[in-house]
Amino acid sequence: MLKSNRIPETQAILDITKKSRQNKEPWLTHFLKGCAYLEADEIELAQGQFKLSHQAAKQVGRKTVDSLLIAKAFVEYKSNNVQEALQLLEEARKLNPKRVSISERIRKWQQSEV
Repeated sequence: MLKSNRIPETQAILDITKKSRQNKEPWLTHFLKGCAYLEADEIELAQGQFKLSHQAAKQVGRKTVDSLLIAKAFVEYKSNNVQEALQLLEEARKLNPKRVSISERIRKWQQSEV
């Protein structure tokens, strides 16, 4: 739905999911809302959702997941804070060194700095 530019519909579905008692991963709902806002270039709203996601992940005992760090990196990158974005990607790579896309993104963003 994100790629088809149906952001409001996506947000509405995620709002329903967030309220569901069957939602076993509430941090993921905030994460997906943040991704939807990021896709719509609503940087501040995305950042807020990623903060909520981080808090919810802590509440259920999850350690910071690499996907959340990557999402935060995209917020920083879109805000022209490339060094902060790279630092977040490095943290994500430490958490999940087998995730090849992190290293690829680091190289790409480092090249954009030159």
